[in-house]
This record gives sequence, C-alpha cells and structure tokens, in this order.
Amino acid sequence: MSEKKYSIAYPFFPKEEIEPILDKFRKILSGEEVLSMGKKVEEFEKKFSQYIGIKYAVGTNSCSAALEISLRTIGLQNDDEVIVPAETFIATASSAVREGGRVVFADIDPETFCLSAHEVAKRITKKTKAVILVHMAGLVTPEVYKIQELCRSHGISLIEDSAHATGASLDGKRAGSFGDFGCFSFYPTKVITTGEGGMLTTSNEDYYNLAHSFRHRGRDMNASQEVYTRLGTNNRMTEMVAILGLSQLNVLDRFIKARNKVASIYSESLLEFEQKEYVTLLKVPSTACHSYWRYIVRLNEKIDREVLRKSLAGKDITIDWAYDPPLHLQPFFKSLYGNKEGMLPKTEKLMKHFICLPIHQCITEEDARFVIDSFKDVVRDLV
Repeated sequence: MSEKKYSIAYPFFPKEEIEPILDKFRKILSGEEVLSMGKKVEEFEKKFSQYIGIKYAVGTNSCSAALEISLRTIGLQNDDEVIVPAETFIATASSAVREGGRVVFADIDPETFCLSAHEVAKRITKKTKAVILVHMAGLVTPEVYKIQELCRSHGISLIEDSAHATGASLDGKRAGSFGDFGCFSFYPTKVITTGEGGMLTTSNEDYYNLAHSFRHRGRDMNASQEVYTRLGTNNRMTEMVAILGLSQLNVLDRFIKARNKVASIYSESLLEFEQKEYVTLLKVPSTACHSYWRYIVRLNEKIDREVLRKSLAGKDITIDWAYDPPLHLQPFFKSLYGNKEGMLPKTEKLMKHFICLPIHQCITEEDARFVIDSFKDVVRDLV
C-alpha cells in the first residue's frame, strides 16, 4: 500500500483563497450582507458570462435545475422529443421527462464519447424539440459544428450539458457558447465547485428573461412590484455559493492547466500500449482545450476492469467508469419506455470496456507517473 491515496476527484480551494472567502462569509454572518438575492450572485453571473464569452448567465442551485429551466424556456411540451446521448448522468435525460418531453437516446462516437452527429441526424423527427449535447469528460467534440447546423436547419434548440466542461473550449470558443443554452455544474466532483450549484448561459435576451423568471418562481423580474406571470420554482443560488464560485473562477485556468499536465503524462506514457492495442486513447483536436473532468481510457476487451480496479485499489489508486449502466438501461428508463439491452449496441459495448484514471489539480507530476506506471503494470498482467 502507498502512503498517499489517489482519488478520482478532489474539491480544492487554494490557501490564498480561503481567508478572502471567510472574510466575505463573516460579513454575511454578522448581518452586513444578505444570505440570498444579493449582489454576489449577480457578480458571479456577470464574471462567469464574460469568461464563457456570452451575454447572460443565470445562477441556479444545480446543473439539473439549469437543464430543466432551459427546456422550460423553449416551451417543451408533451410528445416533444429531446435527443440525448446514452453516455451521461441521469439528470441530462430526467430533465426532459420532468418538463413533459420524451427522451430519444442516441449512440456516442467511439473516438470522443460524445454525441455522434450522424446518430443525431438519424433520430430527428417532426417532434424533435431539442438536442442535449454532453461535453463528455470535458471535451467539446469537433462534431459540435455539424450538430449546430443540424439543429439550425431543423429549427431545433441546442442545449450544451457542460457539467464536465467548465473551462473547456474548441477553436478558442468556450463550452457553453455553442448552443442556445449552456448548463454547468459546480458539484464537488466537478472542475470547480461550490458544493452544490449550477449555471445557465445564453446570448438570447428573451431566453435570459424567461430563465431568470423561472429561477425566481415565475416572477416578472422587470416589474416594479412583486408579481408572478408564469409557473416557476425556486432554483436560486445563494450568496455563499456565489462567493465560493467567484473564488473558484479566479483559479479555474490554473486548475485546467494542472489537469492538462497530468493528462499529457498519461497520454505520452500510454502511446506504447496504444500501439500494442492494449488501450485506445480518445481523440483530442489540437485546437481543443480539454477540461479533463475525467481521463478516459478504452481498454482491450480481454481486460477485466473489475480486476483492474481491485488491483489498483491495492495501491490506493481509485478508478471508475462514468456511467454504469448506460442511461437508457437505468431502471427508470427501462420501465418508462420499455428499453432493453441491445437497443444501442455500439454504445453499450463501448461503455463496458473503458475506465477513468484519477485526474485533478492536486495530482503532481510525480503522482501522475506513479498512477500511470501502476496502471501499466496491472494491464500487462491482464492482457
């Protein structure tokens, strides 16, 4: 056993950020500032939208809320279809069901683990209202442009599930700025964290006004008095969450740089194994900045990943595979739609033969080399 534990994720606030955070908290706790509906949320929204490169941001209490609000904003109704990849978290698809729509699951591209434009095109019907593109593990797929065009040509809304991709970009354009909406997560396992919390981004003023209202229980935010003009709910972000978010935004680029350094050590070390077909690495365009929420490795089908996980756990190295089972085979969706195994054979096969290596801003170069050398040692014994 090693003396250090190598976890998949690690929520982290640099030492120099802690005292300023506590100073701001003290002002709230002493009654000098408010706990909710104050200026810090507005400040976080403004700085976040500037960072993403879009006009508006709406702070929410989760990414799930941001997804639901985006679908509510476009007027999703019964029988409206929403195309969603099978490789994603439950909230991506459940948001569509909660807003009254029907989920249409699609295959992923084996080179990126993101939605395939070809698969999206096959599933578009007259009932398609939106496509939710998940930037899986923090990669903005180069097929985003094809998916954009498909949505434009069919009058379909494009929603980016950017839960993994805060700070990611393609061709200098950040995740959250390609679609009609971007939806971000600040859960503790994500690239930056506020404990719980999320953000919706858009450059459409009408969408912003609606989303802003829905987040405030349907209140007319432009009225001089407190009036409610639509059905909403309380999905607001608190001031303390916003303070944490502003702090994390300060160090986001540093976090991304550290994650990419770990990823480069992994990728360089695994080139030999890729040539031997022990593993396959996902393709990252030279013009992309990957946020590396996860570092994905596709395994040779001879490798039993459960055995691999147990062996690495003996070295205090944690690996996982996000997500399992594929979303269309989760009990809820099997029951709702009658889905069965074999419905998306390509995705189902891919998702049985990959793992995620530890990657976060606190993994040093020495740590990364220990992790990847340990991984390779175990793989050699399994192939």
